[in-house]
Amino acid sequence: MDLLEFAEPEDSYRSSTFKPFGPSVSIIRGIRGPAARRVAETIGAFMVVQMNLLGWPVPDVIVPLPREPFNFLLAKYLSLFLSVPAIKALKRKGFFRPEEFAWNGFVSLSDKKVLSVDLFFSDAFRILEESAAEEIYFISLLRRFDSL
Repeated sequence: MDLLEFAEPEDSYRSSTFKPFGPSVSIIRGIRGPAARRVAETIGAFMVVQMNLLGWPVPDVIVPLPREPFNFLLAKYLSLFLSVPAIKALKRKGFFRPEEFAWNGFVSLSDKKVLSVDLFFSDAFRILEESAAEEIYFISLLRRFDSL
């Protein structure tokens, strides 16, 4: 029987929530279509549990990586659960550059604890290091997933 299994963190500030097998694969397949809101709410709840297990502080702001529209929906639910704002601080540089982001206007993250969120683990959140944020944490649903 496949059970959801929390992943080990990469280091003290980056973690995926689950290992990429079993029910977590079924969850990720539900991100498109009519169940997307329920799936985002479920994933967001599991991410909050993982953050608590890791002893991460509650962030001051949530910044979704703009790779997928689903990330904004996920950030919305994390925002509700953690009672902190989710902001669109980043934008994609172009359609064919899903890993490259640029600052989106006049957002200041200086002296804030920032939680960056994405479906899949990557180092793309590193652009936030230019923001003068106090601390930057990154959480994803899965470390990798090869057949979405």
